[in-house]
Amino acid sequence: MQSKTRSIPWRGELFHFERLPADAPANFVWAVSRRGEFIGVMPAIPEETTEEFDARSECWVADLLRV
Repeated sequence: MQSKTRSIPWRGELFHFERLPADAPANFVWAVSRRGEFIGVMPAIPEETTEEFDARSECWVADLLRV
């Protein structure tokens, strides 16, 4: 996914994902926040489409909040 930021609504809340550089230029992670508070990082997947990212980020949030 080419975007550097993405917001995903989940169960009435908005989760913000911001791409951060990692050790290598092609390797990055997504910093995740909710209501302005950092809540974790989600690893990146090369060549991921926007639709795949949206689905994976929803699963990531659900796993984090154990819902």
